[in-house]
Amino acid sequence: MQTPKFEIRPYINLGLRRKWWVIIPLVLSILGGAAFLKVSPRTYRASTLILLEPQSIPDSFVRSTVTESVEGRLRTITQQIHSRTNLERIARDFKLDQALSDAEEDDLIRMVRRRIPFLDDWLSSRQQKQSGSENTMIVNLVDQLRKNLQVAIRSGSPGSGGSGREQSLAFEISFEWKDPEIVAPLTNAVAFRFIEENLNAREEIAMSTTDFLKQETAVIRGELEARERELETFKKEHMGMLPDQLDSNLNVMNQLRDQLLNLERSLDHEKQQAILLRSQAQMARLEREALASTVRQEQARSGGTGAQRDQRMTSEQLTSGSLEELEAELRRLSSLYTEKHPDIAALKRRIEKMKKEGRRSEGGGAASVSDTVSDRISLQLIPINANIESYKNQIREVEKQIQTYKQRVERTPQVEMELNKIVRDYETVKQRYDDLLKKKLDARLAEQMEKRKKGERFRVLDPAIKPPKPFKPDPMRIMAMALALGLGLGGGLAYLREMLDPRFYNPDEVESFLDVPVILSLPMKDAETKG
Repeated sequence: MQTPKFEIRPYINLGLRRKWWVIIPLVLSILGGAAFLKVSPRTYRASTLILLEPQSIPDSFVRSTVTESVEGRLRTITQQIHSRTNLERIARDFKLDQALSDAEEDDLIRMVRRRIPFLDDWLSSRQQKQSGSENTMIVNLVDQLRKNLQVAIRSGSPGSGGSGREQSLAFEISFEWKDPEIVAPLTNAVAFRFIEENLNAREEIAMSTTDFLKQETAVIRGELEARERELETFKKEHMGMLPDQLDSNLNVMNQLRDQLLNLERSLDHEKQQAILLRSQAQMARLEREALASTVRQEQARSGGTGAQRDQRMTSEQLTSGSLEELEAELRRLSSLYTEKHPDIAALKRRIEKMKKEGRRSEGGGAASVSDTVSDRISLQLIPINANIESYKNQIREVEKQIQTYKQRVERTPQVEMELNKIVRDYETVKQRYDDLLKKKLDARLAEQMEKRKKGERFRVLDPAIKPPKPFKPDPMRIMAMALALGLGLGGGLAYLREMLDPRFYNPDEVESFLDVPVILSLPMKDAETKG
């Protein structure tokens, strides 16, 4: 089975037969496109390209506190630019009020209003009813500016600087208006305001970050000072029981125990000396009694003259020697104690007594000798008793100190637990304070960087210029559409007319309609010539 062969000649013949059905719609469409271009208002477009430049100082030295993404900042700044207040200010700066009044009607309506006066009056009254007031006109102007002012992100360009980015973000600000003298200055003004808003926003974020960290640092500093006072007070209240003093306390306690042992040994030695001297005193008393008894017996036998003389001499010698020793001991004790000390008072009484006994009669010679020996022993007991009392006092003091250090050592674990809790809280607050202090210093550096315009910023790469030709309408596009419309409409009408024509123009149509083969077909011109 053969595929039917497509032939274009029948369509060419159809076009030639129905050429006016094609030409007339095509011409009308072209004329309509030209008329549309003639009456359509001209719209001019200006655009500026802005490049995002990274901060000039490396991030490793100064880290910016502006963490918002560039896309987020673009959306924020775009909303600020599209705000009613900003657009009204732009309209006042560039005097677009009259331009809006002219823009509300196209060239065709203005031409008709100039040619037909009564239609101009009717349209004016209708516009007044629709506008209502000047506020409505401002609202319409703001809406139109918001519609014609566009911000679009474009593909990135190769980055530069030390930021480490492969691409830098760029975006385009475009503005469409009917006056070519306005679009470029207005676009550049918006771009400048865009850059200014970005710098102000970054600086405000940096300043607010610094202020926040400053306030938080002050709060944490107060808390840290309170923790320091608490720690200092605790250490003062538990001085001597702190963990770092445990070794010192143990060493001191061991030294005190050694000192106590030495004192106890010295005390035992002094006690033994006292016991020995008391034994000697007891023996002296016994000897005195025996001697007194012997003297009395001798005196009774011999009358006592020679014996009394010898005994008096011995008594005087002993008394003199004992008195000198007592006075020397008094001088020694006076250098150590006050006059009110009981040992000094007793020694003075003993000296006074011996002086009185030296002036007694000879009848008491033997007793004086015995008393002198007893007094010498008592004299030796005085420093020993003083040493015993001193050792006892020292032992009591050392035992008291040992008990004090023992209590300190026993309380050290509990104090350590409480101290660790306070120190842990203090270290936590101090760490927070150190972190905030570092962040505050970093934020202050970032703020100075933003104030000196060294941070991330926008730069105009391609400023807007006056457009040489309108952006809309596009003549080539309009005429191409008119040509396509004319050809399509003309071809459709020609084909429709051909379908409605009952005549046959080739043998194939006859065979298809009559279902009989055509043996011969003659051209119409040749048939008329033969006829």
